[in-house]
Amino acid sequence: MKVFKFGGASVKDAEAIRNVARIIKMYENDQLLVVISAMGKTTNALENILTQFINDNAAYAESIAALKKFHFNILEELYQGEDPSAYHQLEDLFLQFEWFFELGEKDNYDFLYDQIVGFGEIFSTKIIATYLQSVGIKAKWLDARNFIITNDNYREAAIDFKLTESMVQRKIPDLLSDEIIITQGFIGKNRQGHATTLGREGSDFTAAIFAWALNAQEVDIWKDVPGILNADPKKFSDTILFEELSYRDAVEMSYYGASVLHPKTMQPLQNRNIPLHVRSFVKPEESGTMIFDRAINKQHIPVIIAKENQCLVHVASNNFDFIAERNLSRIFQAIAQNRVKINLMRNSAMRFTFCTDFDERKLNALKTELEPEFVLETEPGLRLLTIRNATDEYIDKLTDNQELILEQKIEHVAQFVLQ
Repeated sequence: MKVFKFGGASVKDAEAIRNVARIIKMYENDQLLVVISAMGKTTNALENILTQFINDNAAYAESIAALKKFHFNILEELYQGEDPSAYHQLEDLFLQFEWFFELGEKDNYDFLYDQIVGFGEIFSTKIIATYLQSVGIKAKWLDARNFIITNDNYREAAIDFKLTESMVQRKIPDLLSDEIIITQGFIGKNRQGHATTLGREGSDFTAAIFAWALNAQEVDIWKDVPGILNADPKKFSDTILFEELSYRDAVEMSYYGASVLHPKTMQPLQNRNIPLHVRSFVKPEESGTMIFDRAINKQHIPVIIAKENQCLVHVASNNFDFIAERNLSRIFQAIAQNRVKINLMRNSAMRFTFCTDFDERKLNALKTELEPEFVLETEPGLRLLTIRNATDEYIDKLTDNQELILEQKIEHVAQFVLQ
């Protein structure tokens, strides 16, 4: 039994969906559960719609209409009007989606985010499941929210693994004997029955959870790259493909921001020693990268990870206290409560500095909480460059002629905050 995962780029339009169908058809005699993301940039569009709605921007209605048109255009290209039920199903889903806006509630952003933004995966999987059925593939659509059970931490919910495993085992193994299952990444449900999400790019994590609960043979993640490379080919030339990686290597790369895998993906797979295969949906015949429980990267190939839209945050006491244990405890408590992620940090006698993904809403909330005791200053618009297995040659090459704001080297990892 295998778990496949297809991301947004692999289902961005009708031709991409046809390609996914061709890949699935190659494995239609296997027991297969397929996790699928929202189409293309749908999650970004949904986040924009929510922001417009929260800010009382009437343009949100036009944005909803554009999103609806995008999905129905894909449906039309796939079916050309030949399957009325597919259109009716998508229309019903959009009615459910629009109902949240009709309620007019705007108080809890994180809660609303999970109820609204998770619809991207529902739209895409409904379209794809019905299309697979139309081309003769025995596919069954399942709502992941009925199986992935989480806590109430909206926008980054924690999995209740015990209850999730129980829900999965109760129904899915019997279904897999007859049909390929199509379900969603990124979304779950708490015990109160409200939708939750697992964090941006969380579909990889969903695939790992299903694989763990089903004790799958392997997980195949289909990407628009040939496998895991030592750098993003869109940003760097002369990239190197890793044929094999250990779980540890993959975890560390994702922790530092490598976009090819969600940071939480590896833990459930490692717990049950399930290999992860990263493959190209453009060239499915190629071998890609296999991740499993073995230390492989003996060549110590440098890994380059560049994160854009970074912000340095400087925190100092408002009464010139040292930034020592008590103050650090208070700062870290506020950072954790506001779910601000630290990508790099440094402490001096009078100031604590950290680098984070720029999120104005979270940073404003952090500032409001800490302001009575601390002074916060921010430097947005920065870039964080991380080099694993760094060599002096690579460091000089990648930082030459750039304004260096902060640097840090620990063991085999060098990090640089650049203008």
